[in-house]
Amino acid sequence: NKIKILYPRIEDDLKLHYESCHNLRKIIAKSKIKKKNYYGREDEIRFLISGLQEPLKGLPLANNTACLDLGANVSGIFLRADPVHLRADKNRVYLFDSSSFEIKVDEAVEVISKLNQFFKSDSIEFHVGINPYRWYVKGIESFPNDLPSPSMLNGLPLETSINNMFGYKKLKTFISEIQMILFDLPLNKSRINNGNLPINSLWFWGGGDFELKFNDNSLVVTDCDIVKACCFKSSVNLVDFDLTDFSELSLKESVANLCVGFSSLGDEKQIARRIKFLEFLVEKYCKSRSTLIEIISNRQIFTITFLTKFKFWKSENVFKGLGIDNNQFS
Repeated sequence: NKIKILYPRIEDDLKLHYESCHNLRKIIAKSKIKKKNYYGREDEIRFLISGLQEPLKGLPLANNTACLDLGANVSGIFLRADPVHLRADKNRVYLFDSSSFEIKVDEAVEVISKLNQFFKSDSIEFHVGINPYRWYVKGIESFPNDLPSPSMLNGLPLETSINNMFGYKKLKTFISEIQMILFDLPLNKSRINNGNLPINSLWFWGGGDFELKFNDNSLVVTDCDIVKACCFKSSVNLVDFDLTDFSELSLKESVANLCVGFSSLGDEKQIARRIKFLEFLVEKYCKSRSTLIEIISNRQIFTITFLTKFKFWKSENVFKGLGIDNNQFS
C-alpha cells in the first residue's frame, strides 16, 4: 500500500514549527530522499496523481475549476484567463504570475466588468472565480489545449508558449485588444502609484478535457482548490481537510489509494494542522511493513517505510539552505 502526500513547503513549515514536531523531524531526516525539479503548482498535482512531470505541458483544468468556482452545473467550454504581468527586456518577454502580486476581489471584478463591456457584441464572457486570481473566459472556439499555466511559467521567458498561442490569428488580435484595455485602466495606474505590479495581460490555458484521474475509490484529503477540482466527475471519496477533524477520520488499519494534497498557501493555524495530520499518518501507518508513505515537496521526495525509524543515520541535506542545524533532528 502507498500513501501519497503533496506537501509543497514541508521543509519550510518544519523549520517554523521545529520545537513541536520532534518525532516527525527525525523520521523525515532518516527517510529515503530523492531530489526533484519544480515546474509549477499544476505539474506538482500531475505528479501526485500520475507520478509524471511534464514541465511544458499544462493541465486541461479550466472546466473542472469552473465547476468549483462558478457552480457545479455550469455549461459551455471555458478557458482559464488568469491575470499576469508581462515584462519585456531587449530580447525576451517574461511572465509573472499571481504569486508576484496581490489582487483584491473588487479589483478583479472591476477588470472583468470592463472586459465584458468591450466584448459583449462578440458573445465572449469573462468570469471571476472564488479566488480573485482565477479568471475565466467563455466563447473562444479554437485554442491550443496544452499551454502551461502561469504558475508553470512564472519568471521564465515565453517565446515558445507565446508563439503557440499567437499561432491562432484571431486569438492574437483578441489578446492585443485586452492588453490595450488593461493599459488604459485607471486601476492599473493606481496600482503602479501604490507600488504594485500592473495587470497588463491575461494568460489563457486549461482548455480541453481533463482525463488524468485518481484511482477509482481513492480517498483524497485536501485543502487545495485545484486538487478538489481534479476530483470532479471521478469516483473518489473527497474529504475537505479544513472541515474535518482528522482524529475522527475513518481510516482503516490497512489503507490503499490514500492521497493527501495540501495547498502551497496557509496561515499558522493551517500549517500546524497539516503537520499534526502528517504526524498522525506516520504514527498510524509506519507500524505496518506493507505501507509506504511518499511525501512530495517542491524540492524533494521523502519515502518512509516501516524500516525508516530503525536507521541510525540522518541525511545532512534535508533542510539545507533553510538555516536549520541538522543536529536538531537527532
